[in-house]
Amino acid sequence: MNIKEQKAEARDRNDLIDHLIKLIESDDKRYSFEWSCGNAMEIFDKEKEVGYVLHIDKIEYDVDGNATNL
Repeated sequence: MNIKEQKAEARDRNDLIDHLIKLIESDDKRYSFEWSCGNAMEIFDKEKEVGYVLHIDKIEYDVDGNATNL
């Protein structure tokens, strides 16, 4: 991947992160959010007492259009 493609991918990922930050800053008391290990975020639902992990990464496809990293 060349520098131009890397910059475009970084901008796209930053847009997603900015949106997630807005959700977090909305201060919904039901959920807590914690970043860990680079691309991973833990989302904890305080009402149901259950946690989820969200791993953020770009989906990669093979020549047939099938996702290869899901």
